[in-house]
Amino acid sequence: MSKTYIVDIESQPIEALKELFFNGIKAAGNLKDPEKIEADILKKREAATKGMSVDIDFCEIKCIGLKIDDEPAKIVSLEEFIGHIESEVNVAAEIASDFNKRHFYRLVTFNGKHFDLPVIIRQCLRLGIKSPAIKELQRLTKKWDSLTHIDLLEVLGNGEYKSLDLYSQIYLNWPKKPIDFETCSMEELHAHCIDDVEQSSKLYNKFKEIF
Repeated sequence: MSKTYIVDIESQPIEALKELFFNGIKAAGNLKDPEKIEADILKKREAATKGMSVDIDFCEIKCIGLKIDDEPAKIVSLEEFIGHIESEVNVAAEIASDFNKRHFYRLVTFNGKHFDLPVIIRQCLRLGIKSPAIKELQRLTKKWDSLTHIDLLEVLGNGEYKSLDLYSQIYLNWPKKPIDFETCSMEELHAHCIDDVEQSSKLYNKFKEIF
């Protein structure tokens, strides 16, 4: 019986790449006072740090949330997630029909084609993880291909961006709890990630008949 995997990641800047990312940041040209120059650069670096968290080449995974079918969502390691996808690839390799191979399991994300999966792939490559799951995940980033991977943002948005929180309020009456990513504890971040996975799951089930 095929499985459905709902996945979401939370990311953070790669500390060792901060100076590379900040390269070229300068104070406004009209500033002359050294303190104001320093304050302006600091402000721009803080904004850039937030940008790093969502740049697929400059961020790394802080945690992965995963829900399999009707099981409760949980936090898993990168290796555990890759193991799940690798097992699906291995099973699919035993199936003769290419059509059935592409329908043997389903992956559900929100903006996963542009963010979650590319970040996972790049982290695997940086860490030297070898697995057929990496090539499989790259295949699942293909735009508008929803045979195996349902990217809810792509399918529901139809080219227009709306956040997961907004979709959840509209269709689930479930507003997301506010979180400060700069100061939150790991426990709070895990809870936030799990909520994202559960909201994605409920949205998927709400629209399942049209996929």
